[in-house]
Amino acid sequence: MKPRNTTLVTFLLLAQPLIAVNAAAITTVSLYSGTTDGNYPEPMLVGKTVRGDEYKIAIRQARALVNYPDPKNPVIVRRVVTDETGATVICPWYFMYDGRNPSAAYGTRVTTPHVSFVHHKVICDGGACQNSPELLFGKFILPKCKNTDGSDLGFDDTVMRNVCPHGPRSCWDGWINQSVCCQEFSVERTFTESVYFDKFLVVDDFREQEITDLDIDPGKIYLTFENDRNERTTCKITNFLKRGWIKIADLRDCTLPAGDHFVMHAESRFFLKETRPCGKFVARGVIRNVNNKDEFFPDWRFGWYECDGKNGQKPIEKQFTYSTRFELEFTESKSPETGL
Repeated sequence: MKPRNTTLVTFLLLAQPLIAVNAAAITTVSLYSGTTDGNYPEPMLVGKTVRGDEYKIAIRQARALVNYPDPKNPVIVRRVVTDETGATVICPWYFMYDGRNPSAAYGTRVTTPHVSFVHHKVICDGGACQNSPELLFGKFILPKCKNTDGSDLGFDDTVMRNVCPHGPRSCWDGWINQSVCCQEFSVERTFTESVYFDKFLVVDDFREQEITDLDIDPGKIYLTFENDRNERTTCKITNFLKRGWIKIADLRDCTLPAGDHFVMHAESRFFLKETRPCGKFVARGVIRNVNNKDEFFPDWRFGWYECDGKNGQKPIEKQFTYSTRFELEFTESKSPETGL
């Protein structure tokens, strides 16, 4: 994409010495490309013209209606995501399966409280797993101990037990994991808050920006000619952005209506296409001490891109199409060949 080659335009003008360039009225029209779904505005009136007239066309302004943040002023949003990351299971007492009390149905009852930490979501919410056989008492995602008939008895866990025959100070390796069953227990769910910063690359905040690159497809600019009998012909104007001149005459791919006098209209169907990172750039929040106060700040060095359900460390590219608006200046020059 390169700027318009003004040197080429100057060369072509010098190569046409027979054309007498006279001072004439200047008409400027603003052409909007419409929407990307194919709905285009009505052609804009340029003015009356005569077969054989020649016009110099210059672009006074070219803008695109875009919807991404200004790189110098990005849109950054701070958000907090709360996840259930586990639970604390508290047993006021438990059964210990140690074989020392054969008369006990479930082992030896220990009245010492026991606390266990589980690092996964414990309670089944939302009805997604209502009837799952893995759920303890139909509610908790916990390992279970069962009755002899297969029904749920309680929370199955382990405690550290000292088995040194002469006391805990007599041998260093006298501790083992002992299976226990908590018939009664309570669950305290634990949650973790994660702070993220989103630098949006696509937002619903449309704005116009200059198109500094004018190496575009000229086939998307059209001129419509209507004669005195309301007969119309619409022509693609090829290469006019490079040549800078057009002549009102039959073209290779376009035949003008009958007659010599026309009303000329112009329209644009050009859309600016760009390939660039899309979605948003996400960074985790890190705690920094500022003025003796802990605050979260984005750590952009370790961020990642998210777009259309994908994420990665490298930019995820997507092609975007934007509506455009051109201001074209038509400067009329009479041709000596017609005597007009």
